[in-house]
Amino acid sequence: MGRYLMFIQYLGTQYSGIQVQRVSGVVKQDVKTIQGTIERHLKKLLPTWESNLCLSSRTDKKVHAFCNAVHFDFNHESRLKEQSDLDRLKFILNIQFHKAKEDIKILRIQQVNDNFVSRYAAGRNYLYRLAVIPEDCGFQQALSVVERNRISVVRSPFDVGLFLKSAELLAGTHNFSAFTTLKGTQFKNPVKNVVIGVRGGQADEGVCQHLGGEKCHFWDVHVQAKSFLYHQVRHMVSSMVAVARGRLHLDDLRRVLEYPLDRDHMSYSAMPRISPNGLYLERVKYKPADLEYAPNEDDKTVEGMSDANRSPMSASERVQETLPTDGDEDFVTAASGHHDGADNHHQSHSTRGNNSRDNSNVDILKKSMGKVT
Repeated sequence: MGRYLMFIQYLGTQYSGIQVQRVSGVVKQDVKTIQGTIERHLKKLLPTWESNLCLSSRTDKKVHAFCNAVHFDFNHESRLKEQSDLDRLKFILNIQFHKAKEDIKILRIQQVNDNFVSRYAAGRNYLYRLAVIPEDCGFQQALSVVERNRISVVRSPFDVGLFLKSAELLAGTHNFSAFTTLKGTQFKNPVKNVVIGVRGGQADEGVCQHLGGEKCHFWDVHVQAKSFLYHQVRHMVSSMVAVARGRLHLDDLRRVLEYPLDRDHMSYSAMPRISPNGLYLERVKYKPADLEYAPNEDDKTVEGMSDANRSPMSASERVQETLPTDGDEDFVTAASGHHDGADNHHQSHSTRGNNSRDNSNVDILKKSMGKVT
């Protein structure tokens, strides 16, 4: 068996999130998702592939990604042994996505060790893009067609000083139980160490031109942590915007961080969850050692054995259940990219394929290459 890490980029506007949706364990075919789209095209090229994509970070409907990561298993490792084979697979997939008008791009595919799990990243970076427009201006009037689904819009008044102070207050290590739509015991660890950076942003050419550039202001909110609660990033930005617009006081925000489970300390009606349009998963980071591939010597000794004689081992048994610890280690960044993170990322289980169809995968890849070259 071979395990492969895939870095992907997408615009989330036309998809109902990245994760496939199931009812009683059955995938809903009428709901278009990024995971479902990639899996469907992969199975066209690799007919013997009977696994699923395992997600690093789950993004919701209309959320974008400069770079997300997934991994998958493929039983016929010899057919995807060389990096050139993986580059060919990436090339053909991107051709298929383009022809099908899918807003998805494969950035890279590489082989990793069998105990690698994409979910256990060392860090994740998110970006939220915000446009502040005059109070008397309509949202659709302010934005160009290019930016309409790629940035979130709020109206003046907007106090930049309070906006920055709220970011400083949220940065650091806190219990963020109040900043998620999941309540109670539905998440394991609500304490997160968060780094926040706010920069003046720049919209695509043509945005707010008719209003005068000085009347529109753009802000990029960069948020970094090892992992996030469900909808945490959007709730954090919502609270920052509520403070900047005078709908929430800094003291209220401070109290909710001190008493995260006491909702009476904060007027949640003042900070509805902000639009997903402006949210991007920027990048996923892994430790270099986690990405180093070394052939498994044990696998070589049982190469001639049938699947029935091999000792079954699930992905959960092959990895440690603890996430990587915080530290000063160097990280490998998986290209640049965007999303609203969650601790409850979906984890799919892999299944073994049928060895009798071993040669069909490379044949299809070669035929596909012949059609596009």
